[in-house]
Amino acid sequence: MDYVITTRELAKMLKQIDIDLKKLPDENFDQPLGLSSGAANLFATSGE
Repeated sequence: MDYVITTRELAKMLKQIDIDLKKLPDENFDQPLGLSSGAANLFATSGE
């Protein structure tokens, strides 16, 4: 079963549990896919 929520629904849920995104400290982005190897740059090149 899949679940979908709208941005408004997410905002309402955050408000209900007293989370103010503007007051949260800045953090570094995570890398869910890891580091890239660069292999995609070689895909579909002519080899000339």
